[in-house]
Amino acid sequence: MPERLTPDICVIGAGSGGLSVAAAAAAFGVPVVLVEKGKMGGECLNTGCVPSKSLIAAGKRARAIADARAFGVSAQVADIDFRKVHRHVHDVIAAIAPNDSKERFNGLGVRVIEGAARFKDRDTVAVGEAIEIAARRFVIATGSSPSLPPPRARAGLSPPRKRGDGAGSCCTARA
Repeated sequence: MPERLTPDICVIGAGSGGLSVAAAAAAFGVPVVLVEKGKMGGECLNTGCVPSKSLIAAGKRARAIADARAFGVSAQVADIDFRKVHRHVHDVIAAIAPNDSKERFNGLGVRVIEGAARFKDRDTVAVGEAIEIAARRFVIATGSSPSLPPPRARAGLSPPRKRGDGAGSCCTARA
């Protein structure tokens, strides 16, 4: 028989959104369970925001050296050591990771469960065969992906209206 948890809030996804919700709820003393199937910190910490900003910062430093002559500063052209840049990116991730860690969130009072969440019904989430979570509220914070709006919206047009939908009826009413 699976272990049954009954927190007030179950957060699915430990990216920036899910971690923020879990930490805030725990700060108010709300019982919280956080379920994550991948790495704590999600895409932002591990493959998105943090690594890309670290790489951009390195590029800005190289560009500043290249542009220094315009300010009267003589500098050698930057020699970019990609291994060191790569190490820098991973050092930045490692410095931030403790803030998003399972240990930190457990310390805040959040029960962190590693595994994929699956809704059994509208009131229950299962994580594998061992855990069921029947929370008062669920927060699905599993990230997003970009998509294009329909072609009419991209062209700045409203969707076509159907006759009799009431649109413009004040101007077209007959006496």
